[in-house]
Order: sequence, then structure tokens, then C-alpha cells
Amino acid sequence: MNNRGFALTAFFLTFFTVVCFWEDSAQGRIIKIVVPEENRMEGGALFLWWPELPAIEWWQQDREASITRGSNVLVPLGADATRAEALIAAQAIEKKLTLCFNLGEFIFYQKRLLLEENDGAVEFVEGTAVTTGDGKKLPGFLFVHKKTGAFEHLFYGEEGNFYTIFSLQARDRKAYLRALHYYKLLLSRYREKW
Repeated sequence: MNNRGFALTAFFLTFFTVVCFWEDSAQGRIIKIVVPEENRMEGGALFLWWPELPAIEWWQQDREASITRGSNVLVPLGADATRAEALIAAQAIEKKLTLCFNLGEFIFYQKRLLLEENDGAVEFVEGTAVTTGDGKKLPGFLFVHKKTGAFEHLFYGEEGNFYTIFSLQARDRKAYLRALHYYKLLLSRYREKW
């Protein structure tokens, strides 16, 4: 390989992430993102997992926010995660890293974490399950930050060796209500198998 080939290879490895699609008979399309060591101040490669999401009108992926937050982040067209009034995110967490034996335990643990991270200043509103594009029912709930008024609507699922978390995060009630249609649309189109 000539010097130009090395330069191009180094450029792509340094400034772009490597994307692999992880698919087998037990799970859907979970995207594995590898952030190379050269792109991280802490050193060492960073591995992220998130579900592949269907396209929804008027929303786009915010790639930088996705890498920073470790989840597949969608924002309204023309916005980014720092300025958007609402965003939709999806994350996949390897089951073996959670120490939870089932989805119910995982949800219980996640609720406890949310309470601890917010010093108990969240109000939980139990939600109903949502049905995905392939007929799976995902349990979920809505919570409101008492101090900031921010809304977060979460749904949880399982795909093979992963727990999945889908969330709609909004700065306030109005932003939540404006984005809720798109969130439900995304979940109704989401399929474990494409």
C-alpha cells in the first residue's frame, strides 16, 4: 500500500467509527459501534450497541449525540440534541452486564437508578405497553422531573442477548405532546427483524 493509501486508512480509522451489524436468529439488528482509541481522551476503544431504527418523517439521526450518549439519537430535522426541545433515543444493553435475570428486574433496577440519579425528584406515571411493528408488547412508563418539568417516556424490550430501551425525552409538557406522535409512529414501525 502506498503512502496515500495509509493516509486514507488512518484518516478513516481516526475520524470515523466502525459500524458492524450484529444479527442472528435470536435477535434483531443491533448496531455495534466501535469508537477507536485515537478518538477518545480516556484511551481504549469504546463499544456501543443500539437498535437500528426505522425512518420517521421530519426526524434525523444526530450522529455526534449518538456517540456521546451511547444510544441511537433522533432529533427533529434541522436541530441537534443540545438545541432540540425533544429527542428520541434507543439503546441496547448486553444482558450479561446488568446482573438482571429478566426484563422485569431490569426495569425495576432502571427505575431505582432514575430515582437515585435525580435525588427522588421524579414522578412516575405507569404507562401501558406499546405494540411494535412485529407485534411485540413493550412495557413502559412516563416520568416527570419535578424540578425541571422535563418529561421522559420509556419503553423496554428484549432482543436476544440485549435489553433495549426506547425513550422520548422532552424539555416540557408541550414539547412532549408535539413529539409523542412521532415516537409512537417509530415504535409502531420498529421490528426486531427487518
